[in-house]
Amino acid sequence: MTIKTIQMTFDDALLEQVDEVVETLQVSRAEFLRRAIEDALAHYRIKRLEEEHVASYIAHPQTQEEITEWDGVRAWGDE
Repeated sequence: MTIKTIQMTFDDALLEQVDEVVETLQVSRAEFLRRAIEDALAHYRIKRLEEEHVASYIAHPQTQEEITEWDGVRAWGDE
């Protein structure tokens, strides 16, 4: 794995918030920002998968038979 150095700019208010959090978490700014970017990328991937899932159901909706196929074997608890 190759590590690259990048330069970023932040306004004062955002940098103050970052500094407060990194002090609380006792991590470096770089580590905090790496984690934040990893979290954002994971969130993005999940969102894209959910959107693809919805699009698939819109393109190929379940039939009534598929919806009710398991009705007879579902356990609903106190019934």
